[in-house]
Amino acid sequence: MSINKQGYTITERKPVGGLDVGFSGAIALISADGDDYEVHDIPVIKNGAKKEYDMLALHTLLKSWGSDLLVYVEKVGAMPKQGVTSTFRFGMGYGVAQMAVVGSGHRLALVRPQTWKGSVMRDMAKDKGASCAIAHQLFPRAELSGPRGGMKDGRCEALLIAEYARRITYGIA
Repeated sequence: MSINKQGYTITERKPVGGLDVGFSGAIALISADGDDYEVHDIPVIKNGAKKEYDMLALHTLLKSWGSDLLVYVEKVGAMPKQGVTSTFRFGMGYGVAQMAVVGSGHRLALVRPQTWKGSVMRDMAKDKGASCAIAHQLFPRAELSGPRGGMKDGRCEALLIAEYARRITYGIA
């Protein structure tokens, strides 16, 4: 048994997760060796023209992974010039993500975008295009584009957050 930098006790090499918050966000799971991975869009329900988080579907997805996994959620905050309603809805998604992880029996860790990007995207631009380029390189079998061919940056960033979690958890440079 060992304890990693975050103070979590590591008893076996379990998969780790990463969650990019927001209606266009995603959640990813990566095996300890990095060879197996999956990524899913954050489940949403369309309510007329608006979207709502599908909390039950997110909980069900997280429960399907078993229990007691370490899941990193991107620690986000309000953005400048963002409206009150969109800030509230984004903050709600942040809370939904955290509660879904904990309520599904997993361990929650928060990570700032600057931290995971500085580690996984070293010596690169830190924008969404660069996130997708490195995610495509690291996870060539992942479905990272939408039905019209555009990159789904939420999927890219969820995979990279999970990759950061894997590297931190298992001491990979």
